[in-house]
Amino acid sequence: MMVFAKSPLPGKVKTRLAKGIGNKNATMIYKKMLYEHLKKISSIPDVSIQLWCYPDTRHPFFLRCARDFDMVLMRQSGADLGRRMSYAFRQNAMHGSRIMILSGTDIPGIEVHDIKMAIRHLKDKADVVLTPTLDGGYGLIAMKKSLPAVFTNMSWSTCWVLEQTLQRLKRLRLNVYLLQHRRDIDDRQDYRLYLRES
Repeated sequence: MMVFAKSPLPGKVKTRLAKGIGNKNATMIYKKMLYEHLKKISSIPDVSIQLWCYPDTRHPFFLRCARDFDMVLMRQSGADLGRRMSYAFRQNAMHGSRIMILSGTDIPGIEVHDIKMAIRHLKDKADVVLTPTLDGGYGLIAMKKSLPAVFTNMSWSTCWVLEQTLQRLKRLRLNVYLLQHRRDIDDRQDYRLYLRES
């Protein structure tokens, strides 16, 4: 399983959240969400973890995560998010992966059950499994093979991401399964609602 993360530097992560609670607090929340997400994944039998780091793998927090969860650190490569995601899937496909799952770090509502369901549906009839987010994006995408068209020229960080993705998958005539919607943590209101719901 691939997890995408940015180096947890104040002013570089969760900038919208930081406007409400400050850079230091936003960075702490980001690190907590990432660590807890990795902890969940590490409890799943037979699932190997790759932490895909941006801009590189050298941050001490990434090194700690690698030690704590016995996982591989990989460097994201590409000019934008779509190219970096496509590169990660392509690398895993080249190494023979038959089930590939990629998630972000700011959706703490993603549970072990969601990941197991993604695996189950890929083993069944689904070609692609998505975890939609309440703001119109997605926080997890699972596929059987590399599909560059899903990541090219997308309107990233907008409310159209999921819709655009589903349209492209439909044109490719692929079977898609949608998991339960989850809340991503972008701003202070999102974080308050998450705390209230959890």
